[in-house]
Amino acid sequence: YDPDTHPLVLLLLVEDSNPLVRRALARRPNLPGLLWFPLANDSSLVVRRTLAAHPKVPPEILARLAGDKAISVRLAVATHPRTEETILEALAHDREPIIRLTVVARQDISIQLLERLGQSDNHRAVRRASLTRLRQQPPTHPITEVPF
Repeated sequence: YDPDTHPLVLLLLVEDSNPLVRRALARRPNLPGLLWFPLANDSSLVVRRTLAAHPKVPPEILARLAGDKAISVRLAVATHPRTEETILEALAHDREPIIRLTVVARQDISIQLLERLGQSDNHRAVRRASLTRLRQQPPTHPITEVPF
């Protein structure tokens, strides 16, 4: 990894036939903006999964990868700390229960989304996990002090 590599050279590397080269590119800490979309559309699921786990991945790339055909890529999006609520809502409707369970397990999921999954999900484990998480939530209203 050379931080001084010119962005045009990196753009050429996006087209390299070796997926390991493209994966190394997706791991770059300071990935130039013009490389996110080509890598998000890469033919290799390893490249897309690596990109989905990148600490600086932009929300629009996470949104794109949330609809990926590979479960492992969608799991990486579901566990990424930068994944926004709207993307989590889309993943909550994923056809794979493991993706929905991963969304339920997030500590930053909204109570409304947990309620929806607890009431409407067609997979028993997802419903159960949602309802369990709801029971663990603190009260939504603050307890006020009673003046003496």
